Amino acid sequence: MSQSAVAPRRPLRAWRAPVRTHDDPAATTARADRGRDPGRPGQAPGSAQAAAIVAVHAISARFRLVTLRADAFRCVDPRPGDSLRLRVRPGVWRTFSACRLGDRADAVSVVVYLHGGATPAASWATAIRPGDPCSVRTLEPTHRICAASDPTVAFGDETSIGLIATLCDASAARGALEPIVEVDEPADARRALANLARRGYPLPADARLLQRLPGAAHLVEAETVLACHARSGRPARYLLSGGAGTVLRLSRALGAQGIRAEHCVPRVHWAPHRRGLD
Repeated sequence: MSQSAVAPRRPLRAWRAPVRTHDDPAATTARADRGRDPGRPGQAPGSAQAAAIVAVHAISARFRLVTLRADAFRCVDPRPGDSLRLRVRPGVWRTFSACRLGDRADAVSVVVYLHGGATPAASWATAIRPGDPCSVRTLEPTHRICAASDPTVAFGDETSIGLIATLCDASAARGALEPIVEVDEPADARRALANLARRGYPLPADARLLQRLPGAAHLVEAETVLACHARSGRPARYLLSGGAGTVLRLSRALGAQGIRAEHCVPRVHWAPHRRGLD
């Protein structure tokens, strides 16, 4: 082969390990910086901390509000979307959205959906009592969706109510938040939201609750609402959380409306026939 036929070689670039994140690309730097923050408890990723249960409130038949206290929490200011990993049985950890309720600097609360009592987290939340010890892992940033002033459309299901409640509180000083929540029992979900509101985390009065229908027919309404937002041309960010199939379906629907990936934050909480997904 003649020298002229040889394709020019591309200059070599330094290889850098990819950063895996559930957030939009702009959050990568923030995640890395916060991981090095000496004020956060447990410098080693995933390190366990001792905590204690201080309150368990049945905010409805299907939801529990659990408050934990630990000295390590004094060094932490949970930001909307931060997650807290709890050991719900030996060797089994689950992730919840962390929120600060009240003025105690050493307390953090989580909302637990009972799933009919069939999951490790549900069994744990049903059995625990004030004074019980527990183990937690460091707070981790999972969503930076509230860092922007643009309005946010937050879709989720029962497992998302804690996350959406914290976003509503943060959005009051930034942009508006429109929650859309798919549920099995709207009346029970409304009761849980009302009790959260009494504790300082109100959702908008017009929060849209979609009752699940056979064949996921209720998601047509969700797609219509999201499409209206997308076609309006107004700046907005989209948080999609809950079941894997629903998150994928709505992500594709937004993509078809021209919504760019950096404006859409997917967060899969569970998937059929998968255990330990959070």
